[in-house]
Amino acid sequence: MATSAMLPRRFHESELAGVPKDEAAKEAAEQRQKGLVLTDYHARPSFGTSGQPITVLANFFQVRFAGRGKQIYHYDVDIKPILFRPRPEQKDDRGPPKLPLLLTRKIIDKCAEEAPELAEALRQGAFDGRKNLFTPEKFPMAESESKTIRIFIADEEPRPPRPGQEDTGPSGRRFDVTLKYASVIDLESVIEFCRGKKQATQVEEMMLTAIMSINVLLRQDPMTKFTPIGAAQNRWFTMQDVEIIGQGGLVAKGFMQSFRPALGYPGIQLDTAYSAFLQPGPLTQVAARILSGGGGGGGRGGRGGGRGGRGGFRGGGYGGGGGHQAAPEMPQSLNSFQISTLRKIFSQCKFTITHRPSSRVFTIMSITAKPANEIEFLLAGRDGGPDVMTNLAAYFHNVYGRELRYPRLPCVVYGKKNYVPLEFVKLEPFNGLPPNKLTPEQAADMIKVAAQRPGDRRDRIMHWRSELSWERLPKVKDWGLEVNTNLTEVQARVLAPPTVMYAGNGGKSQPRNGSWNLLGKQFFKPGAPLKAWSVVSFDRNADTQLMQGFITYLVNNLKRNGMSVPTERPPLLGPINPAQGTTGSSGVSEGVYNALLNAGSAAYAAGGKTIAPQLIIVILPGRDPLLYEEVKRCAAANLKAPVPTQCLLASKLQGGKLDQYTNNVSMKIHSKLGGVTHSVPLQDLPGLTNRTMLVGADVSHPPNRGDNVISPSIAATIATKNNENNLYQATVREQEGRQEIISDLQNMMEGHLKEYGRNTKYLPDSIVFYRDGVSEGQYAVVVQQECKAIRMACEALRAGYKPKLTFVICAKKHNMRFFARTPADCDRSGNLPPGTVVDRTVVHPFAFDFYLQAQAGLVGTARPTHYVVLVDENNFGPDNLQRLTNGLCYSFARATRSVSIVSVCYYADIICTKARALVYDEESFSDTQTVSSATSGPRGPVMKEFDPLRIAKLFAKNPAFENVAWYM
Repeated sequence: MATSAMLPRRFHESELAGVPKDEAAKEAAEQRQKGLVLTDYHARPSFGTSGQPITVLANFFQVRFAGRGKQIYHYDVDIKPILFRPRPEQKDDRGPPKLPLLLTRKIIDKCAEEAPELAEALRQGAFDGRKNLFTPEKFPMAESESKTIRIFIADEEPRPPRPGQEDTGPSGRRFDVTLKYASVIDLESVIEFCRGKKQATQVEEMMLTAIMSINVLLRQDPMTKFTPIGAAQNRWFTMQDVEIIGQGGLVAKGFMQSFRPALGYPGIQLDTAYSAFLQPGPLTQVAARILSGGGGGGGRGGRGGGRGGRGGFRGGGYGGGGGHQAAPEMPQSLNSFQISTLRKIFSQCKFTITHRPSSRVFTIMSITAKPANEIEFLLAGRDGGPDVMTNLAAYFHNVYGRELRYPRLPCVVYGKKNYVPLEFVKLEPFNGLPPNKLTPEQAADMIKVAAQRPGDRRDRIMHWRSELSWERLPKVKDWGLEVNTNLTEVQARVLAPPTVMYAGNGGKSQPRNGSWNLLGKQFFKPGAPLKAWSVVSFDRNADTQLMQGFITYLVNNLKRNGMSVPTERPPLLGPINPAQGTTGSSGVSEGVYNALLNAGSAAYAAGGKTIAPQLIIVILPGRDPLLYEEVKRCAAANLKAPVPTQCLLASKLQGGKLDQYTNNVSMKIHSKLGGVTHSVPLQDLPGLTNRTMLVGADVSHPPNRGDNVISPSIAATIATKNNENNLYQATVREQEGRQEIISDLQNMMEGHLKEYGRNTKYLPDSIVFYRDGVSEGQYAVVVQQECKAIRMACEALRAGYKPKLTFVICAKKHNMRFFARTPADCDRSGNLPPGTVVDRTVVHPFAFDFYLQAQAGLVGTARPTHYVVLVDENNFGPDNLQRLTNGLCYSFARATRSVSIVSVCYYADIICTKARALVYDEESFSDTQTVSSATSGPRGPVMKEFDPLRIAKLFAKNPAFENVAWYM
């Protein structure tokens, strides 16, 4: 692709906001930035025309300037505390600690009092809380000059004088604030960029800084009313009108805002925001709710285990709780599993202490394994007396006069090896509960709160629009911004669905509203006959009789759908308590391991001992992610060779919707035997031929451990291996933690190309690569490294081999939403019809990008996927690429409806998710490990050692496992 066709990348403002620590680093960062200019976006060739035109509304409020865009002066801000005692020498490269944002803003506000000549410029200005201040009023000083102002901030809690000292007046902290001219920004450059003027690309850095400055401006008022969450500071929440979701959690409501360039005019994107947090208040109360609250459905007894509910077993770690409890009591002591659970949830939470007056906020680094009355230390003697051995419980009694109510509970570790009993910890508001820490019950409650119907979401957006009222803010007026009061009208189109193919006569289905019926259909391509399989129950109520009844029903369904099932009565094992026995060094429960080992042996025998076990069906007592992951981990990594598993919920094995359930299970089983459930013909996938290879890729990152050890990330690719583009090969690699670029992509692609060649006897002429999970700031790096790796893989196979490459980013983590303008344009759920595509008005001014809502909205407001084309050597054009992408959303193997993202990307995402059970065991750190997390090592974060090919080596033990869709 010629350089002249390339257009400027969009930097995320967070990239511009971070200031390097020294001049050398700053210069290096600037050179990197210059190297990334004009390297990523593929130019939009034209606009799409196919499909039924409709007009939709976008949650985008267009912005214009009163007259010409103003000039904004950018000043560098350096805030240095005045230290009366020198700070201890830093042992790593983290730099001085950051000052809290509220404090830095208070310091800048104070500057107007100390330097009245700057007052008007500061009043109109916008400060990002760190290093950047923007104002339309120039400071009265030369551009080569800097100005330093001494600021005094009084303590909120005045410190009394020490005995023998005189009261010297108010206590507080002093700071030197240095202001230095950085640049002048022309806001008109944003308008020129949005209108597609070529000269805007020549001042790209100014335009990007202008966008950042307006985002900083828009934060000034919310900062005084709401709490920002996240590094980008564009999501804002309040503790008013929260929804309790049980087990110590709540859902806070808020909004997301972001100023963005778009085609024609820039605008403010505004959306509702919902996020789960721990309930604020005494830690013992929150912990009691976590440990005792509703395991539900026979799953794990809350997070702490306990009595078995429906289908669960008593004792051990498994067994359902019984719904939420109003005011549970904190246990007097905790077992190791409960302590591990609390460590995982409370890690990095902010808190205050209650045993003495203090408003200082601390961070939880860990929770001790020992209780307070067993944590002993040597206390220095007073007035020359001898040192005394004591414990924490006695210390708090003797020093603070506080008798512990829970002396046998562990303590919180914070700071540099400081300890405080749990009962003296008060959790601050807005301690996050990320999705991987939510229980199934909390996740379900969260969805009920956040999944708003389109009409309700639109009304809520307009509520926030009225609440924020940007146009009424004095600073916004000073900058000359005029914000439209209405949602933006956008021209859209509804693409026709493809035909869905099954086998035999009447094998065609024409989807309606994004779905079709499997009834009377046979799967498109058969897989291996189901011979070597078995069934194991972990639900005490799913006995042999219930299992056999369901299996008979399932086998009949499989045969009706065209599958061959020579072994119609597989061996049945159980019910078995999965929590019985101990947990081995592999991290897998002995009960789970023994059950799956026996089930694998029984499956091998059922297949006549001629083929490896093909499938183990596992019946679970409830939606328990920990038990589910143990099953998947054990079956893939701990048996003699990996075996595909199919987990079922015991509650689904009987009832009125058995046909629908067994159809869904049948599609998964068929895929796990190497079959193809249905297919979209090539004539409905424009641009694809029988010499095209489809590829999907994703990267999943490690959870936050709460210490300075970074686990590896997981990279997955999946590619078609036949000329009908409906059979796939998957590859998985571990790579350096937190790295988004796929390190071993060249070797992974070589493997895919070889597999394609083995099956078709030729190499593909073209490659269409859909890439999930890349943020805007990394598009250029993807083009430079991943596209290069693909081309190197091709060259390595055959000198001069250069298939045409199309590389498309698939972005789901965005906040663009579309709403029907009239009731006639939406379906029964209030959502737009599947196949709605937008490539005008709210898209990038230059880039080849579009939004596609391929799925029907089932719950809440449907989220479109944002597709951004980085390379298009196949010259698809907008119509062909949009129709191709929409058609691929109908090829997802385990559904009879279109999905929200192209299937190859969906598969890659699922593979990464499944592989997490093999890479990230449930964390249970020792005191030594977690205490050390309070201080990084000499080099800061430490990368955990890993073998990139570890998972690939595991799967290679069973070649049949590698050749089927085990991840389905």
